[in-house]
Amino acid sequence: MPLCDSKEKALTFLPLKVIKVGKPEKHFEINSKKLCREVCLNDCSCQAYSYNGSTTCWVWEKLDSIQEGEADGVREILLRQPNIDAGANPINIDGSFYKTTKHIKHWPLVIAVTVFASVTALACSIGYIYTRKKKVEKQDRASDLPLRFYDGQRHVKELIDSEGLNDEDKKGIDLPFFDFESILAATDIFSEANKLGKGGFGPVYKGSFPGGQKIAVKRLSRVSGQGMEEFKNEVVLIARLQHRNLVRLLGYCIEGDEKILLYEFMPNRSLDFFLFDPNLGELLDWEIRFNIILGIARELLYLHQDSRLRISHRDLKTSNILLDEEMNPKISDFGLARIFEGKQTEGSTNRVVGTYGYMSPEYALDGFFSNKSDVFSFSVVILEIISGKKNTGFYNSQEALSLLGYVSSANFSYILTIWPMSAFFQFQI
Repeated sequence: MPLCDSKEKALTFLPLKVIKVGKPEKHFEINSKKLCREVCLNDCSCQAYSYNGSTTCWVWEKLDSIQEGEADGVREILLRQPNIDAGANPINIDGSFYKTTKHIKHWPLVIAVTVFASVTALACSIGYIYTRKKKVEKQDRASDLPLRFYDGQRHVKELIDSEGLNDEDKKGIDLPFFDFESILAATDIFSEANKLGKGGFGPVYKGSFPGGQKIAVKRLSRVSGQGMEEFKNEVVLIARLQHRNLVRLLGYCIEGDEKILLYEFMPNRSLDFFLFDPNLGELLDWEIRFNIILGIARELLYLHQDSRLRISHRDLKTSNILLDEEMNPKISDFGLARIFEGKQTEGSTNRVVGTYGYMSPEYALDGFFSNKSDVFSFSVVILEIISGKKNTGFYNSQEALSLLGYVSSANFSYILTIWPMSAFFQFQI
């Protein structure tokens, strides 16, 4: 019975691997598989064909019985799919009768591959859309970073300690509160490349707002010893004080165990960075050193006498003196500062904190502090600025274990061994 009609030429052939098949009725010398297929299509009696990959095309007009398999000597034939509506006889494969359409064993695989590819494409599309959305959200958040503080007034009020502050002083405090995500964006997740240094209370990182404003981010260490009380001191005091030789506090963040302060960025870092480096120390001529000393003195006078709040810093040292682009000094780190109420001029504590080598004897030994404690620390800083040597770790004799002890016990001729006399004449007041 002829199998071809006007519609069937558009149908495909089913590849089938067989180990047993009857003898083909026809064979042709043809040099391509495509021509062999055309021969079968144009022959209405052709039920299957096979090409040996060389020059021979076999054509079967009858397939009474074929046997599939994967053994050696297997042959691939391409079975023509008959038009079911034409009433084609079923083909006997290894004793069982199936309609030709039942032999389409590859369709489940095709469907599975198609479904897998579709699901993969859908997942990739969703992933791309999600990533793109997150990126846009991050850019939107970053663009508003300088203004991103929420409920800041409430947070500041929670930080204000009533001790040492009257109602008028409290009204003057207005400081932005930044969320932790904003800090991560500004510092590139506290990247090591942005790390400026590490102090006694934790590392300091360089950050930047999208508009280009540079900031210094102080991340208080959990084991630093600076708790919430010291953190509140720093936020409240620096936010309330205004002086050209005082570093400006731009904002703060509290989230979980994280306590973070945002300062104006000082491009020349801290005084000790220059002072105790043999090469960088040469950049500090005597005019610069004198101006640094004068700037620190002005700030101490402001804290002790001229500001509305009379304050003892209690931790004045070279690493807490920052330098701007013009090498002007700015005092920072007010975590240990104390406010004197009314006519009070001194105080005491059972918890002595600070930096040895800069603490006055009465404070280090007995916990008594006053403005004079800052003056003592300032005198140590002056010695370090002039000599370029650290107070602690200065071992120049068997009798003195510090720069301060050496200077106080030695006569003037010994002092000249620390720095040359000619250096004094480089600058004239």
